[in-house]
Amino acid sequence: RENKISMNDTLDGISGQKMPRWVYISIMVVMVCVATIVNSCIGTDERTTVILIAQVFNGVLLPFFSLCLLLCINDAQFMGSRPQTGWANVFLLVSVTITLFLASNVIIQKIVKDQLEVAYKLIIAACCGLGIITSILTFTTLGKDILTSFRNHCWTALS
Repeated sequence: RENKISMNDTLDGISGQKMPRWVYISIMVVMVCVATIVNSCIGTDERTTVILIAQVFNGVLLPFFSLCLLLCINDAQFMGSRPQTGWANVFLLVSVTITLFLASNVIIQKIVKDQLEVAYKLIIAACCGLGIITSILTFTTLGKDILTSFRNHCWTALS
């Protein structure tokens, strides 16, 4: 048997057995209860701090996870016989670049503060976002994979 993961596999490795629905609902209820208790135990000023910290983490994690998603769905070993189409890759690549730009913009805003005009900060953030995605496309197999998917799915449809 090949070492491929199918949708029927579970964490314990027994194919066909899935966790009951009540387990998922219980996990969600516990998460909501913990969040409610934590939110009610802290004061109003601390709530704002918690929200700002959560936004910073999400703003930094979004580009990372979107980049991981882009790498995973273009990995032939991971996706198997269902490769990503060329246009979907183009749109996802644009989305990842935008998230990198937004994250770079926030980081540059915090570092530079009022030392530069907004236009210069945006230009630097755009260069950072484009530089990061270009280096990832260059130094990993992602660039080759995206070109291959575009050739296989888009050029044949256009010609």
